[in-house]
Amino acid sequence: MSAVFLMRDISARELTACSPHEGYPSSVASRVQAASAGRISAGPAISLRTLPKEACDGGANCWVRGTSPLESAVQGVELGRNDSWVCVAVPGKRPLEVWYGWLPDRRWQSKDSWDEFTNRWVGVWQNEDAKIKIQSLSGQSLSATGNAIWGNHFGDFGLTGTPSDGVLSTSANAQAPYSCQVALRLVGHLLVAADDGQCGGMNVTFDGVYRFRRRPH
Repeated sequence: MSAVFLMRDISARELTACSPHEGYPSSVASRVQAASAGRISAGPAISLRTLPKEACDGGANCWVRGTSPLESAVQGVELGRNDSWVCVAVPGKRPLEVWYGWLPDRRWQSKDSWDEFTNRWVGVWQNEDAKIKIQSLSGQSLSATGNAIWGNHFGDFGLTGTPSDGVLSTSANAQAPYSCQVALRLVGHLLVAADDGQCGGMNVTFDGVYRFRRRPH
């Protein structure tokens, strides 16, 4: 899939592509705040589409390659909209896999975010590109470290703090040019992350949706 990160900001969510990568000028915090929880609504199994429309041009295959039809009640994250279509991220079949694609909005049921207690953050969260480990410190404070890879290039980050408005992010004081800025947010069963593109080598990013893998050692 083409790489266009979805969560521009809360006020601009008209998308033409559905993929987790490549940021926009808006703050990393606003990008994760734009995500919301939801699930596949009642009906027959439905496949994710590569484009937000019913028919593909020239008879091309509309379905997201490597995915399979989704049953009702599958939970995921809404990342943006285009007219009557919703861009979503849902867990794939393999343990680290996350699928991204379009669904008609009639087949997506938005839901209120759950209470995001601090202990729900704690764990090792992964997708196929990166890993984020979150541990509990004293009080409500958390420590998060991340490692990502793209080809021969690597990236990492570390931050400590207390979630504010549901977002755990690097310090607002760390705004120097080329500093690594990261924001994290729990959305349903999944963790959503955004960075500013300054957290590693070429094309390395923590942008994306992560699945819970295990409690930290």
